[in-house]
Amino acid sequence: MVLVVLCAISTAATTDRILHDFSAQERGNFPYGLLSDSGGNLFGTTLSGGDYNCGAVFELAPKAGKGWSETVLHSFGFGEDGCGPWLILMDAQGNIYGTTVSGGTQDNGTAFRMSQNSNGSWTETVLYDFQSGDGNPTGALVMDAAGNLYGATSNYGQSQYSVFELTPSGGGWTRTILYTFPAGTTSNVSIPGLALDSSGDVYGTLTNAVSATQGLVFELTQSAGGWTETTLFTFAGGGSGGVPTGSLLLADGDLFGTTLNGGTGACPGEIPGCGVVFKLVPGSSGWTEEVLYSFPEKVGADSQINPSLSFFDSAGNLYGLAEGGSATFGLVFQLTPDGNGAWEETDLFDFEAGIDGAYPQAIVLGNAGQIYGTNWGGIFPVLGKIFELKSGSAPSGRWGASTIYSFPTTDGQSPTGGLVADAAGNFYGTTVYGGANNVGSVFKVSPAGKESMIYSFGPGSTSSYDSRGPSPLIADGQGNFYGTTEFAGAYQWGSVFELSTTSGGWQYTDLYSFGNEEEPIGGVVFDKHGNIYGVTYQNGAHDFGTVFELTKNSSGIWQETAIYNFEGYPSDGANPVGGLTIDAAGNLYGTTEHGGAGTCTVGPKTLGCGTAFELSFSGTVWIETVLHSFLGVAGVDGASPMTNLILDKSGNLYGTTLTGGSRNGVDCPGYGEGAGCGTVFELSASASGWNETILYEFLGRADGVFPSGPLLWDQSGNLYGVVEELARHDGGAVFKLSSGADGSWTESLIYSFGASKSDGMYPVGGLIFGASGNLYGVTFDGGIVGGPGHSGQGTVFEVKP
Repeated sequence: MVLVVLCAISTAATTDRILHDFSAQERGNFPYGLLSDSGGNLFGTTLSGGDYNCGAVFELAPKAGKGWSETVLHSFGFGEDGCGPWLILMDAQGNIYGTTVSGGTQDNGTAFRMSQNSNGSWTETVLYDFQSGDGNPTGALVMDAAGNLYGATSNYGQSQYSVFELTPSGGGWTRTILYTFPAGTTSNVSIPGLALDSSGDVYGTLTNAVSATQGLVFELTQSAGGWTETTLFTFAGGGSGGVPTGSLLLADGDLFGTTLNGGTGACPGEIPGCGVVFKLVPGSSGWTEEVLYSFPEKVGADSQINPSLSFFDSAGNLYGLAEGGSATFGLVFQLTPDGNGAWEETDLFDFEAGIDGAYPQAIVLGNAGQIYGTNWGGIFPVLGKIFELKSGSAPSGRWGASTIYSFPTTDGQSPTGGLVADAAGNFYGTTVYGGANNVGSVFKVSPAGKESMIYSFGPGSTSSYDSRGPSPLIADGQGNFYGTTEFAGAYQWGSVFELSTTSGGWQYTDLYSFGNEEEPIGGVVFDKHGNIYGVTYQNGAHDFGTVFELTKNSSGIWQETAIYNFEGYPSDGANPVGGLTIDAAGNLYGTTEHGGAGTCTVGPKTLGCGTAFELSFSGTVWIETVLHSFLGVAGVDGASPMTNLILDKSGNLYGTTLTGGSRNGVDCPGYGEGAGCGTVFELSASASGWNETILYEFLGRADGVFPSGPLLWDQSGNLYGVVEELARHDGGAVFKLSSGADGSWTESLIYSFGASKSDGMYPVGGLIFGASGNLYGVTFDGGIVGGPGHSGQGTVFEVKP
């Protein structure tokens, strides 16, 4: 092994163009708030999705016949209008008010209003842009008779929790802080929600305070001197409950609410009780608490129930929801007074995460006594549903649930496999999520950036996987594309598929379905006879993966043969990931993530640091040769090669390792991996075998870390590739390696991702050259900025070197 001189420089690309931003949930996803108007229409919010993946306000209108139609009234764009709308309210004029989790000019959220114009369209107006010193809004807004709005913020950085008032004034709105609570003793303290009485007094709960570690209930009253806070009740845990959750309800002068902890029910682990529904009653000596119901431990539950109250009906029954339940996926409950001071609890519906959905977020009462609500979907797709509960509609006579709207996935999400191009310059690739079933798609992007999905992978009837795991595509020159799925197929353990054009569009065919946990990965290659070759990550004779061949018999049926079974550490490779490369003589080359003579470990087990291998056909059998065993921490060498190899004109092989290099055993700066930041290597044949040369070692600073895709040659002999990141939490880069007359290689970054909020993030897969000489590829993340906790759904990009 030879280590050549390393040199890195950084240059800026002249141009980066996003051809397409993936948006898997343009209709919105993860519905949260919900309300109904007098006409039976439903209005709600989604925390993410929409045109910019920052959430939306939507309307569901019942159709004249059957069903509902959805209209997105506004898509939030992370900028000044906010991102991630929460609960909403509607005034007597039909205007909608709410807050956003984040966004605004300082990313602290906004308070907004939605108003309908005379032409029926809706306009969003930011009433207040929360600043860095304000904290973020929590809970729902409430409105008094004069049209003033009240809400709460949590400023975690300064440990301050405030109640504010928004007052319309001179065409704008003025914010006034009514009261600020000092820091509590735990993190994530909040004021979950507020209630108003007819006198304009404000009531609320605080989950934790200096003087009340289990939370308190407070009242704010206005006088000539301002607002005064009075603590009405302090929770002590135990039977009386602890840590109030959700908004308070006010009825006949009494306050009703729920707690996260406490009560008499035993809960999983060390949780002190499963929570209670409480009632606070005013009296001459203060407020007293009545526990109306203690939640019991639910069978099979593995987390807190997290109850909250929603509304009273006209008969005085109380309704609420919980995110836990008998199947841990949530429930809707009813509390009915018996006239003697006791309350009886009934589980109206328990969600089971299948077609019912899971984790209800909000419920409202319909005009005919039905209950409408939002939840976050079932198994496929897991993007959220609007459900309806009707009394006695289930076969058992209990309440029955039906889905009235499911938020669709209409685009791909998170492309990973790089691109292939057709003769017209269109680009094709795969995504691991999104599509009609949110388990992946195949897409087409024109040179002008117009995108269309040509296939959505479908979930199998017995599948429980989040993605079908589609591989990079390969074209056959006839307009057809081929690839692998790590899962799916007839037995749910992967397949080799073909996408072919027909007069009616694109036709998907599983050429062969794998069984027994084989997981084909990395795509396929063809030989000159039309046979197909690929790898499986695991199984085989030794459970370390295989190289397989598909041949078509006289009946047109594809038959599979495992032409090699990997044996694993220390003499052979294990777990191939990156797919195969074939030369003109039909020899196959590839890499394995594990195996070989290196002593890399996973936990206590030594699995090896990976190999590069060759398979050549001799007579009637295939012979495997380990070309190189990566040494990882045992030497100045790479570790974990996870992409396919490329050839030069002399038959030398080039590839990347995800980790390794001379920093083996030393933390990759900023990452703590202890296994180096990755390498680019060359393998060349000699009379004594194959020799490895490290062409470039990534140092984890400005040059990037973790090369995550195969390499690409240009006509001048330069190599191109991508790194996942530059420094911790950065967006990755496209790099170029150029060789000098002395044999050294110089790295330069020709484009760094993440310079703007709308840029791509984390390039993955291979690059290709277009007809113009520009580079094209995909990023797993980024693009149009995402909602809370997200930064987009991935991009197809063009870089002009």
